[in-house]
Amino acid sequence: MTLLLILLICLHGQPAGAQTAGQAIISSLDLKAYPEFSFRLEVFDSNGRFLNGLKPDQVTLLEDEQERPLVELLEERRSLETLVVVNAAQPLGVRDARGVTRYDLLREGLKTWLSSVKAQEGDTFSLLNNQGQEANDLPDAQKLWAAIEAFKPDMRAETLSMDSLTRALTVPEGFDRRRVVLFITPVLQGADLGTLQGLAEEAKINHIRLSIWMAGGAQVIGSADAQAMEAAAVMTGGSFFAFSGSEPIPDPSSAFDPLAGVYLVHYRSGIITSGSHTLTLRIEKEGEMMVAGPLDFTLNVTPPNPIFLSPPPQITRSGQADEDGQPQALTPASQTLKMVVEFPDAHPRALRASRLFVDQKLVVENKKAPFDSFTWPLTAYKEDGRHILRLEVEDEMGLMGSSSELPVSITISLQMPEVLPEERRSNLWGITAAVLAFAALVSVLAVGWTIRTRSKNKKAATADMMMDESSADIFSTRAARSWPKKGAHEHSEAAMMGLEGAPTFNLGLKESTFGRDPTQATCVVTATGVDALHCRLRRMDDGSYWLYDENSVAGTWVNYAPLGKNGLQLHHGDRVAIGQAAFRFRLQNPRNLRRIQVKPYKDRL
Repeated sequence: MTLLLILLICLHGQPAGAQTAGQAIISSLDLKAYPEFSFRLEVFDSNGRFLNGLKPDQVTLLEDEQERPLVELLEERRSLETLVVVNAAQPLGVRDARGVTRYDLLREGLKTWLSSVKAQEGDTFSLLNNQGQEANDLPDAQKLWAAIEAFKPDMRAETLSMDSLTRALTVPEGFDRRRVVLFITPVLQGADLGTLQGLAEEAKINHIRLSIWMAGGAQVIGSADAQAMEAAAVMTGGSFFAFSGSEPIPDPSSAFDPLAGVYLVHYRSGIITSGSHTLTLRIEKEGEMMVAGPLDFTLNVTPPNPIFLSPPPQITRSGQADEDGQPQALTPASQTLKMVVEFPDAHPRALRASRLFVDQKLVVENKKAPFDSFTWPLTAYKEDGRHILRLEVEDEMGLMGSSSELPVSITISLQMPEVLPEERRSNLWGITAAVLAFAALVSVLAVGWTIRTRSKNKKAATADMMMDESSADIFSTRAARSWPKKGAHEHSEAAMMGLEGAPTFNLGLKESTFGRDPTQATCVVTATGVDALHCRLRRMDDGSYWLYDENSVAGTWVNYAPLGKNGLQLHHGDRVAIGQAAFRFRLQNPRNLRRIQVKPYKDRL
């Protein structure tokens, strides 16, 4: 053990709080925003003081031994965790001539120190001890002092323990704050001293600064054990104070405050390959040279991967063909293609260019945004064919990636011109002439039929309607004109008497309809020229009868005159023509007979 203590003294036996050279520390390296990297930098001079006011031209950054320029160097204050650890034991309870214990005297020094500490946002304060009377994560120094004042251990009943210090110097993975520890303890010996050495080495790795206030008699102040404890504190950048009862108590701020300073550094990486890499910083300020690193780190970098977004498997170009069968004015003239870009290394970054290749030839290149859209010109494609498309993108680091090949078919759809051979033209003219001749013949026949019908109607009217004006009942003496005796409406007051073979109908309904369709007409007439529903006869409340045409093709005629759209009141003896069927309207008890005068149709125009 004596050999171990001598070795510790040789390695770390500098004056309390001193460092042989300045120190620079890289921490919290953030690679997520590749190619933009950031990290924290702490720089201390040979006395452990934080170097303020560092300028970018005083820092040289080497990435894989290649110099890279700084993008930003910001000086900040980081939050600080302050832990006071009391290793309560009998030597701390030794009293002086006034009856005041060594711990009480040290506690007064704590009071003086904590009263001057001004906590910043995010700072915390904790008290740890080997009696379990602890206070953790207090927001300010005054609350820490209150916890220390309330802690009044019986030093004579306590034994040394390294558990509290072990907890204070152990940090969780990913810990990103600065922690300072003030350890108040008697002199350590044997295994406890070895534990302190191991904890100090771990604290140095985690950048935790450990300061020690050792209380003991004059005989241990300069002992090898005390010197080994001092070496452990200095190893972490902390301070050491040996107290026998009369020495002035130092202010720990000189060792703790510098840890609150930190620089936030941003730089642009030049890494374009996956694997292990190094980061080193050289800082030169006020004649001192500090080196941080090399810091080893691993980065995964892969090229971007472009992907077609909903590409068309087939494109149809349509248009007219000329007389030689060649395509003219095909559409569409272009096709818009979209893509998305994924970054398999989970480091999205800007693009420098995007390209579209068709059949291994570059057809579109985007050198500025938007990079995700291509307009593929199609005017050169005038035949059916299958083409191979491929995308290529280049990111801001110069890394290039290609998509899978995509087959796209182009189909040409042509509408041929209507150009007829000479023989077909002659046939077409012959067919046209035949159609026109047939139409003329139909027109002549229609006119002839109309003239014949009017002639027959006029003859019938002349023979049938020449009546004596004084006759009381112009039809009463004729057997053919007798009132119909059968039918569904034998008690009707009016009838439509058929002429020239037409049927006779009793008109006993309020409304009677005439036509060839039995589903629409109550009086079915099957003669030529009769519509499904031809006309309608209504009996009014005053006993009069009105006849209305139902937009029939041949029309409804009364006394050889066409029925108008407003209808016409029928009188006893009126002649009604429905298509080629003729009828005489008769009343059973006619009144006010009128003389019927038949005039040529041309006189009515």
